[in-house]
This record gives sequence, C-alpha cells and structure tokens, in this order.
Amino acid sequence: MKDGKEVMDYLQKTDIDGVDNEIKTQISLVILDLNLPKIDGMNVLKFIKENTKYRSIHVIILSTSSDDRTIAEAYKNGANGFITKRVSYKEFIKQVQTLKEFYNILPQR
Repeated sequence: MKDGKEVMDYLQKTDIDGVDNEIKTQISLVILDLNLPKIDGMNVLKFIKENTKYRSIHVIILSTSSDDRTIAEAYKNGANGFITKRVSYKEFIKQVQTLKEFYNILPQR
C-alpha cells in the first residue's frame, strides 16, 4: 500500500473480528514503514495497537532510522519488531523468520 491512510482504510474494510466486512481475510502480520505519506507509520501503528479490533495484529517496523528514540517509541507503541532498511535481503528474511517463529504468526510452508 502506498500510504498510511490506505493501510487504515484497508484494515477497516477487513473482516478481522467476524463482522461481515467487505474483505474476507485474516491479517496476522503487518510490515510497516515509518515514512509513509498522508499518515505516517507511527500513527498507523498507534491506530492498530489502540484499537481492540486490530490489537492482535503483529507489526514489524521497517525503517531507515536506527535512532534509539524512534526504536523505543515504536516498541512503546506496540511494535513487535524493528528492522532497519540497511540490512541485506538475506538478513531481512532471517529477522522476519525469527519474529515469525517467536510469535508463531505465519503459516508453515
């Protein structure tokens, strides 16, 4: 999705809590960039974690920032992981796999 508003709109149309919404799917993981247009990723994270309907969704932050304050704020707001974009693709997959196993959130292949 191209911006934070689009993410929030999609979540609101998704049948996460058994209510008959437009989109029938189960969302267990969101990989979220902090630098999104319209609504930034930190506010999308807050929206997800402050709303009981979405709170169970695991959120991994993907960001160019490695600033300790930004990372701390993300975890304070409920992020389940934080990956900097500076890592290689192989390292990114390894970190997502580790989080997947820790939280048991993605189906096995």
